[in-house]
Amino acid sequence: MPGHDFWRRWLIADSLLILSLGAFLISMSAMPNPAGDPFTSPFWKEGVTDGARGFYAWAFGVWGATLAGWGTTLLFIALYPLKKREAWAFNCLAVSIAVWYPVDTYISLYFGVVLNGVLNTVLLLLVLVPLLAVRKDLKR
Repeated sequence: MPGHDFWRRWLIADSLLILSLGAFLISMSAMPNPAGDPFTSPFWKEGVTDGARGFYAWAFGVWGATLAGWGTTLLFIALYPLKKREAWAFNCLAVSIAVWYPVDTYISLYFGVVLNGVLNTVLLLLVLVPLLAVRKDLKR
């Protein structure tokens, strides 16, 4: 069975992936095309106005910045407190996931943005598996 360092490195890789996804979304805000985007296409059935393009650019910019920020937080927690096996780091990530996942996924599915619900579930599993694996090694 893989050890603590393996799972911590997995979290580091996850954080870099999330940070990169955030950067990608930020870059999408510079080229607004809401009609052809699978995340936003449920909303643009009647054509895209200039106001909608502006909203799209803003939304992807802040969504990307939020993901990049979360990825950075995860990276620093995986690099430092989890390396020291500090239990608060697990608690911090577990609570933030418990707040983020159900709310974000419910809202996404409610509005028909199934792709975001799927992405959320993939990110949840990518982070939750190693997080649960390191839990047993943490100082109590």
